[in-house]
Amino acid sequence: MGCFFQSKKDEKPKAEINLDDINIVFVPDKVSNPNAMQITYFSKGSTRNLFVYTDDPKVKLEWVVVITFHY
Repeated sequence: MGCFFQSKKDEKPKAEINLDDINIVFVPDKVSNPNAMQITYFSKGSTRNLFVYTDDPKVKLEWVVVITFHY
């Protein structure tokens, strides 16, 4: 289970997402950042999309590894 926080100040997550149910796509053109990703998941009858990015390509790789190989 992964948690999504909207800002670093938040005490409670905005959403909890089952890592088995998400899809990751690299989308540098959508966010104008070479390290951007779109995380898609299904929640309460709707498809949800999170767009995340980082300035450090190493961080992007770490996110992918954690999400993909969370077992």
